[in-house]
Amino acid sequence: MNNQFKISEIADLIIRLFLIGLLLVWCFVLIRPFIGIMLWGIILAIAIFPLFLWCKNCLGGRGKLTGTIITLVGVAVIIGPMSFMATIFVNNVDTLAQSIQSGNLVVPPPPEGIEDLPFIGGYVNRIWEAASVNLINVLSQFRPLIEQLTKNLLFLAANIGFTLLKFIFSIIIAGILIINAEGLSRRLRQVFVRLTPQQGQGFLQLATATIRGVTRGIIGVAVLQNLLIALGLMVAGIPFAGLLSLLSLVLTIIQIGPGLVVFPAIIYAWSTMGNEKIL
Repeated sequence: MNNQFKISEIADLIIRLFLIGLLLVWCFVLIRPFIGIMLWGIILAIAIFPLFLWCKNCLGGRGKLTGTIITLVGVAVIIGPMSFMATIFVNNVDTLAQSIQSGNLVVPPPPEGIEDLPFIGGYVNRIWEAASVNLINVLSQFRPLIEQLTKNLLFLAANIGFTLLKFIFSIIIAGILIINAEGLSRRLRQVFVRLTPQQGQGFLQLATATIRGVTRGIIGVAVLQNLLIALGLMVAGIPFAGLLSLLSLVLTIIQIGPGLVVFPAIIYAWSTMGNEKIL
């Protein structure tokens, strides 16, 4: 009788552990897509908390108002330049497509000396010269390549848009965290002290200082890099140089990189500036 009772207890324990494990796995699967967003939100909250305290003092200690303003400004910095650039890009693509279909797009003859480029000079010169005579015929020859390139660009744009959307949610989470920073800080301190009673407070301070130091380093490098980019854009006479520099700064901070701004600007400068300016 006792053996049967023990076997029944063991079976119940195994079933409970299995159900608990299944529940934990299910919860992890549900929250896994949001782990990166939460981590970014925590990092941003720790990084901008000194700014939050300064703004809070300037606004007379109104923490909720300060957190809301910082969150809205952060979201606006992301959405504003990206929306503007997306509108310009869509309009330019539409204009380009209409120009190609109507035959109004004229490709100038290849410049002198391009055929002297090593390896690809002759090929590029032939393609360019053929495009200057009959652009639609050249595009039809490269149609599969153009379609594949278009798919890749759309996939890249979707990934960038998804990354920006996640960063926007991270900013919102960071705003919520800094508004409730006092209570959260107290609970975190209690957790660390319970884990390591002697060094818990030191570990918490070290983790906070490390995150702020790394974040300041990333922002500092991004600001310095984009100051040089802004200087180059202004010297080259690129339109909307200030807005493009701000967009490049945002893309650098969120680890996408300034290439989406710099490469099109180089192509624009190459196609519009005279050879004497380029050289």
